[in-house]
Amino acid sequence: MPKFSVKIRAFLTGLLVVAALASCGSAALAAQTQFQLRINPAPPSGGGGGGGGGFYYNNTVSFFFIAFPSGTVTLLKDGQVANTVGADSNGRAQMTLTGLTQGTYQFSAYGTDVQGRQSSPVVLTLAVTGGTAASVSDIFLPPIIALGTTELTSGSLLNVTGTTAPHAFVTISTGEKVVTALAVADGSGSYSARLDTSVFPGGSYSVKAMAALGDNLPSSSYGYPISFSIGPAAVPTPKCGKTPTDLNGDGKVNLVDFSILAYWYKRPTPPPCFDLQVNGKIDLVDFSIMAYHWTG
Repeated sequence: MPKFSVKIRAFLTGLLVVAALASCGSAALAAQTQFQLRINPAPPSGGGGGGGGGFYYNNTVSFFFIAFPSGTVTLLKDGQVANTVGADSNGRAQMTLTGLTQGTYQFSAYGTDVQGRQSSPVVLTLAVTGGTAASVSDIFLPPIIALGTTELTSGSLLNVTGTTAPHAFVTISTGEKVVTALAVADGSGSYSARLDTSVFPGGSYSVKAMAALGDNLPSSSYGYPISFSIGPAAVPTPKCGKTPTDLNGDGKVNLVDFSILAYWYKRPTPPPCFDLQVNGKIDLVDFSIMAYHWTG
């Protein structure tokens, strides 16, 4: 039967270039984590009889993954778990599925690190006709990413940690502002970075990560983004003025004080000086007290 060796490589843009090396066959370009690969080998030669192309049950597909050291890789075929294997200390894992009939299959794979955290999946659609042995290599799973906290004040540092292949170069990017940080994983695949949030106004954002082994070497696509939010800049504990509702101590009760109080609305453990009705929380009664003392 014809043998195929197919290498998939992801560029920083998230596009994937698929190169098929075989006596016959073709490959297609795919984007982000959606791989598209079609193998159409010539019909097996020989033997008469048979009439017109039956189904072949001896098709095999081998998968070679770049995952997480001493973790696991789970492969699904058409939405059902086909196999789970362990990765070695370098994060490499492989598995082979045999006995596949002719047809189109959707494979997806995700990794789990030693802490039990799962990666975003990689998806591969494979159409097999005839007796085929296919090999899909350099399937680089996106890094696992975690945040130290998901609620920050503007200007504070966002702590990003995670797992990828050992010594991989990790690019961490946010959404609209496209703040980027770079990190290098250690020998256990762990990485960390800090992002300056001073360029962010208050609001909700997301952060994502991708990894590469080096220039012109395998790289992953970006994984799913995770969200975080930025609140107003931290306000130092004020020297409360003569008016209890003068939260910033400037001698006036105006929108600045209202904004400070609004930030702490329904948040736990507000500063005592902001808790105008002294009940351990900021609610509508506190705003009513402030309105009474309003100076503008």
